[in-house]
Amino acid sequence: MACAPENTLESFREAFKQGADGVECDVHLSADGQVVVLHDHTLDRTTTGKGPVDALPYADLRGLDAGSWYAPRFAGAHVPLLCELLALVHEVGEARGVIPYVVIELKAGSRRYPGIEAAVVAEVRKAGLGHRALFISFDHFAIKTLKGLAPELAGGILYRALPIDPLAMARAAEADAVAPAVEDVEADQIRALHAAGLSVFAWTVRTPDEARRMAAAGVDAFGANAPGEILRAL
Repeated sequence: MACAPENTLESFREAFKQGADGVECDVHLSADGQVVVLHDHTLDRTTTGKGPVDALPYADLRGLDAGSWYAPRFAGAHVPLLCELLALVHEVGEARGVIPYVVIELKAGSRRYPGIEAAVVAEVRKAGLGHRALFISFDHFAIKTLKGLAPELAGGILYRALPIDPLAMARAAEADAVAPAVEDVEADQIRALHAAGLSVFAWTVRTPDEARRMAAAGVDAFGANAPGEILRAL
């Protein structure tokens, strides 16, 4: 989110305020197995902490400042739990009369964070948001593992840098969706993916022209850092 520190509750609230019909987050596990929302594998860039996310229990992560790096007015913003974001999704849904979507990127699977697939499934099921969630990852084995645990939930594979065969990769991961970088979106390929029953979520739209190109190519959804600007242009 370009108007607030990324992956904080403040940024998700701002996205909804700008009219976004969903949000995307990145998740890791803390040392004590809590599902935490943060982009990087390390704390250094966006918090006052240092080192790997999974080196600290959540009580210690909670005490870090995840906002002042972006702007002084966000000092005190914390590293949220996934369950806090899901509660916000419900809150916004109650106000709007329709529950927003939530896209959850697993930054790594069980080979780095043992049990993360089961942990995120449990959080989403507990929140009753399985029908509004899409799980994505560059770790395609994590998506296959998640689908094995919860076949009813939607899983998608992230990729970038064509040429590759996203349909073959999606089938190998037992995925329901693909998530290409906007630079790799091609209309012919989108049609082929749709014909195979796959949804397409593109990332990350930065300009109105990119948004219009995604719409023309036929993607089902896309992520943007400034949703208000994009929505006004469409």
